[in-house]
Parts: sequence; C-alpha cells; structure tokens
Amino acid sequence: MCRILGVSRAQYYRYRSPKPSKRRAEDADLKQRILRIFAEFKQRYGVMKIHHELNLELQPLQLRCSPRQISRLMKELDIQLRYRQ
Repeated sequence: MCRILGVSRAQYYRYRSPKPSKRRAEDADLKQRILRIFAEFKQRYGVMKIHHELNLELQPLQLRCSPRQISRLMKELDIQLRYRQ
C-alpha cells in the first residue's frame, strides 16, 4: 500500500497515529517554562541564565536540559534577550 501511495512506511504510520512524540511533548513543556522564566526576568535572561534557572527548577524532578536545547527552543519561539541601553 505504501508503494502505491508513494510514501515511506514511517510516514504512513506517523500519519495514522498523530500523537506527539516524547521529545515533542518534552519540548512543549520546556517552551512553557522558558517563556515563563523569560517573562519573569523582564526579557533580560539569555540562554545560559535560563539554562541555570531551568536546571534548578528541573533538579527535583531529576530532569536536565542543555544550553543547546534551550537555544534551539528559543529560536523556535522567536525570542531573544533585550539589551539595556
């Protein structure tokens, strides 16, 4: 059937069950946390400070995130720190 439709088997099953993957669910949770921290500190925290705050918050849950992951999520959210002038 996949050959007839011209799609790969993975694409067919992904279309058939559109539930979000584990990574997408974790990313959605982290995006909410990043937005909250970013707003809480008046848009002045960059990747490293948000990384520090997030790891303090996630430590009791025994979770971690990397600065690179935070940077990627901030780019997806299209947010960047505001500089003081």
